[in-house]
Amino acid sequence: MKKTNTAIRMKPHINEMIYTDYIGFINQWNVPPGGYMTLNKWRVYSMLNSKSNILEFACTTGFSVRELCKMAQCKGLGIDISKASIQAARHNAKQYAKSVNLKYVATNALEFSTKDRFSHVVIGAALRFFPNPTQTIQKCISLMQNDGFLLSAEFFVEKSIPDKVLAKAQKVFGITPTNVGYKEVMSVYKGLELMYEDFQNIIPETEDELAHYVDSTVERIVNDKNIKDDSLIKKLKNRLNEIKQVANELRPYQRYVILVHRYRKTIYPHRYVELF
Repeated sequence: MKKTNTAIRMKPHINEMIYTDYIGFINQWNVPPGGYMTLNKWRVYSMLNSKSNILEFACTTGFSVRELCKMAQCKGLGIDISKASIQAARHNAKQYAKSVNLKYVATNALEFSTKDRFSHVVIGAALRFFPNPTQTIQKCISLMQNDGFLLSAEFFVEKSIPDKVLAKAQKVFGITPTNVGYKEVMSVYKGLELMYEDFQNIIPETEDELAHYVDSTVERIVNDKNIKDDSLIKKLKNRLNEIKQVANELRPYQRYVILVHRYRKTIYPHRYVELF
């Protein structure tokens, strides 16, 4: 990422950036719930290998597709509507995955078209950022090979998130967090074969853990963009800290499930296997 004065010009607008553009600007590694643990379970239970071809919807700064491709030494493509996020994703690929066959494209996932068909489509926890999750699943399926895998990680709740916390999260993230139960979350996957699921609780981070993450992320972007302005650095830290604090406030109410679904033309949209 070239060292320019762009960061200085952006100073007055840091707090006005939409969430996805901000995480692209600061190059936050926007990971699925569970981080590397989730990636490893996706890799094992979807039989990811060197012949696989991955597509990631809403890849933001490129973490999931990059790290999965690096694990399997396969090729991948990440798409995101945010140009700032795609710029950061390309930078990260050069920095952390030089030998991997990776491409990133700034585009609306619902309008994306290609002749390629993918063995794996990653949606992570981004499905609820789309206005119509069912339509988004259909778009994923249209780009998958027969016997292809859809990899996701869904938040759900067992007790409702208070309205005050929801309002705060909506303001910070630009969407209302998932506030429904497991069965309602899973309804959009109807017709796909559930190959693997793993339920996880979320433990809130300590203040020390939050500070370490914020300091590490901001320090990197300060070095990459050669930022010298202390007031700008403070703004960057304050907004990232706000994001992390609100995410942490949601954790006592949330659980998540790691999911691997399979698409088979001869079965979809039917189901012949009981759910247990």
